[in-house]
Amino acid sequence: MVARTAASAGGEAPAPWADPKGTSAQVVALWEQQWPDQEVFALDCRTPREAAESIESQPRLELVLRELEFHAARVRRQGRSAPNMAAVRERLGMKLPPMVSMLPATA
Repeated sequence: MVARTAASAGGEAPAPWADPKGTSAQVVALWEQQWPDQEVFALDCRTPREAAESIESQPRLELVLRELEFHAARVRRQGRSAPNMAAVRERLGMKLPPMVSMLPATA
């Protein structure tokens, strides 16, 4: 949805903030600051900030945020710079929903 298409050689899709020459912490910080105000195709060309303000768009924004969080965690595990998605969520007012357990509750 958000990530660019993976290379035809079967590689993983690069993170949306990635630069093919390498991504510096400065580039990541800039992306983190600017992304909330950039139009996103997956949000019907709304900005994440606009989507956060629309009750109808919030579920789609949640999906986009989760995908970005997945990419950030993957990139961070590789020892590379990744945005602080918790800070992005906070700026957008999109709290992380509570985790739902599939295990039965015990008394």
